[in-house]
Amino acid sequence: MKIKGVFIILLVSSLVLVSGCIGNNQEGAEYLNEINDYISKMGEIGMEVNSNLQAQVDGNITEDELKTRLENSQKDVQAILSDLEASTPPAGYEEIKAKATEAIQEYNNFLTNYIEFLETGSGLETAINNLEAFTTKIEELRQLITEKA
Repeated sequence: MKIKGVFIILLVSSLVLVSGCIGNNQEGAEYLNEINDYISKMGEIGMEVNSNLQAQVDGNITEDELKTRLENSQKDVQAILSDLEASTPPAGYEEIKAKATEAIQEYNNFLTNYIEFLETGSGLETAINNLEAFTTKIEELRQLITEKA
């Protein structure tokens, strides 16, 4: 089944997180740089997923190829999520870690639900809702980081 008109635009690449030294809190600045790295990797994955979705819509790859590519992207997202969950934020940065974790988990959920949509034909609305929740949480993360600056 060819998916027509499904264009999912990720705003991650436009996400500018505050990195660098915040006040005299070098440990906090280093942690924000770590978070920025995770989000940058998510941006790369998001652009790759976007490209794959567009290729499928254009008929350049099959749904099976798309599914395989999305599953590979999901493995990358899960690796980032695992690294983030294993990180230890400095005092006062726990909320930033929690929000970043929530955002990345929403993107993981998006991939899960989109793959389900490819398999069953249902779940597209849920996948889109996950993607919207992801962008909302990224914006909330940006707010939290701005408040720390």
